[in-house]
Amino acid sequence: ISEVNIEFKIMNPKDKTSDVMDVLLVAAVKEAVFKTAEVASLSGLTCSIVDVSGFALGNCFLKNYESQGVNCIINVGAGITQLAIVDNRELVYSRDIAFGGVNYSNEVQSRMGISFQEAEDLKVTASNGGQVPEEVKEVLNSSHDPLLDDISSSLDLYLNSSSSSQLEGLYLTGGGSRAYGFKEKLSKTYSVDNLNPFQKVKSKSKSLSAAYLDRVTDLSSIAVGLGLRKLGDS
Repeated sequence: ISEVNIEFKIMNPKDKTSDVMDVLLVAAVKEAVFKTAEVASLSGLTCSIVDVSGFALGNCFLKNYESQGVNCIINVGAGITQLAIVDNRELVYSRDIAFGGVNYSNEVQSRMGISFQEAEDLKVTASNGGQVPEEVKEVLNSSHDPLLDDISSSLDLYLNSSSSSQLEGLYLTGGGSRAYGFKEKLSKTYSVDNLNPFQKVKSKSKSLSAAYLDRVTDLSSIAVGLGLRKLGDS
């Protein structure tokens, strides 16, 4: 316990009649926090806030969407997938899943007997709608299940343990979410939309064109969520 920073937030402080208290608990390994702050310092920046990726993801959603009820936001990164659940405009659940875009590349590399860079190139080409051997698409389509199972079990766990029983929306983001066939397979179980971190967050910089923002939309949700934080936020 001495190696982690622990923080908590009481979710229903105004409810004096309930015998049950909902508490959001956060634990962060101190070494990971120090390393993150050190990277900023070595870059000549002052680190003001170190956030949990899942919280930044939820913050991005809350700023850009007015949706009520239970909403799940999923960011499929290179090596890790962040899953956040927002219930009635409160971030109530967050977890990291050890699966990301690199898993698809590793699977293509292993099953086709090619280099990692070749596998990465084929994965990206297929995900962007380019021409690739049919075997590549088959490998990618058969690689979704571990992540889909984790997403399903996380949602079932939350919905079965809360007063909410229905998922209102599921929002997808992250470079790995572009993997060939992933959104289509996820959509067989849930109603899926792409998260737009710039739906209400607008850039005032002339160097960030609409075309550029469109290209990086899937890559920006956590960065936007962190950028929305202010010192003193709970």
